[in-house]
Amino acid sequence: MIAPDIVVVTVTYNVEDRILDWAKALNVARSELPEDDQRRLRILAIDNASLDSTVTRLQNDAPWVEVIPLPTNRGFAASCNFGLRIAYGSELFVLLNPDVIVAPDFFLALARQQWPADLAALGPSVRTP
Repeated sequence: MIAPDIVVVTVTYNVEDRILDWAKALNVARSELPEDDQRRLRILAIDNASLDSTVTRLQNDAPWVEVIPLPTNRGFAASCNFGLRIAYGSELFVLLNPDVIVAPDFFLALARQQWPADLAALGPSVRTP
């Protein structure tokens, strides 16, 4: 299976206490993809000038995440747009909050989905315990 180019954009700000859970869950989901499809996946963390160790934790413990520290807090929407511009031209974008823990089959489900050509956006099914 060759998945579409998938880009995950997450905006972080002072989330050192939960960011590694987010990153580990994405890494598990990433590892479920065939190797060729893993190379078509980008995970971006746009950091809004965190004052804690969010950036350092990601850089040290989650090398599969592209961490982009901003010099100032641009706000959530502007930082999302910044991340989307970085990956312009990709086929599928996922805006994901840093407190979301994805299921192990997250990327497989996205890759298998039949995406209508005229679809601009799709919302998630949120499940909490």
